[in-house]
Amino acid sequence: MKKNARYDFIVVGAGIAGLSAAYHLGKDGYRVIVLERSDWRGGASYQSTAEMNHDPDADWAKVISRFGIKGAKEVWKLSDFAYKLLTDFAHRPRAVHFETRRLPGHFFSYRKKDSAAIRRKYELYKKLGAHVSFTEKGDAFHESFQHVLTILDEGQTNNQAILKTLRAAIRKQGGIIRDHTSIRRISTAHGRAEAITAKGELFAAHRIIVATGNAQLLPGIKHKIGSVRTFVVSYKKHGMRKLFRSSVLSDNDNPYHYIRSFSGVRLWVGGVDDKRTFKASVEKKRYKLLDTYAHDVLHIDRTYKRDGAWSGTFFPSKRGLPYIGGIAGTPIIVSAGFGGSGILTSFVSGYLIASWLKKKELNYRRLFDVRW
Repeated sequence: MKKNARYDFIVVGAGIAGLSAAYHLGKDGYRVIVLERSDWRGGASYQSTAEMNHDPDADWAKVISRFGIKGAKEVWKLSDFAYKLLTDFAHRPRAVHFETRRLPGHFFSYRKKDSAAIRRKYELYKKLGAHVSFTEKGDAFHESFQHVLTILDEGQTNNQAILKTLRAAIRKQGGIIRDHTSIRRISTAHGRAEAITAKGELFAAHRIIVATGNAQLLPGIKHKIGSVRTFVVSYKKHGMRKLFRSSVLSDNDNPYHYIRSFSGVRLWVGGVDDKRTFKASVEKKRYKLLDTYAHDVLHIDRTYKRDGAWSGTFFPSKRGLPYIGGIAGTPIIVSAGFGGSGILTSFVSGYLIASWLKKKELNYRRLFDVRW
């Protein structure tokens, strides 16, 4: 077995969570190596819709029951903090610029019976401190909408540009990124962390950060996460309607759907989430359901040209928040890889881990499963 040099940190997974951790740790002078089983285009971060939302991709009732309304407000405010952190990173001197912008987020229903559910969500978001409004007659926004809940400070960004910028910054700091390096197992004997690759290479470090959805690497927390398959259909159109270009849209149905534009030219319609893994033939049926939804509900016509479809898996934490923290008695840290909660939580997770090592930002520790 070929043994590689010792590092301060090994990061498994080169999505936004892993790269953020590598960047913030490298900024503090740690020796860091990132190991990625595919390349920067292969993971969920590259293919995600890059929404910047306040929801932790969890049932708010779970969050409130665990932390109370005061703690839930802190979770909400964490997204604002993460947005500022990401914006500062995007605009630092001599950086490759990428766009982050605030947009209104619209939760809508197209059935009259959903009015009560939307109103309850509206009242809850007001308690959390959100800037929200509720429109009883949603057809003012779109002919199919019955009711609309608007959150004024959601947003979106370009996650491909974030990944590219993080990679460049990590390498400039002296960090190493190894693509096409699949990890077979992790060993934590003798108080150190070792990552053994499928090719028999061994990487050793003081600590290891796992920022990937590969639960087989972490049997100790496997029971704490779920697995959800999501599907996306992409359409291309120049001059699409303003609502699609300047909003983040999510419906209130089950399964829910989300709609957003990409660069004002490409429209993504996603959803039909399921906890099962599908064969290709069944995935086609899911894409067809999204096509039907797009045409029947959103009234997408022939001027929208379908130009792609894909699916992916995310791993929501069963405790109501993304998993950021350590595994007791080991040098293993988990960095939000199981959150499924988007760009903001992924980016801030790396910052928080680096901060907690310096005994800073401790006010956020109680919100996550931190044990180190």
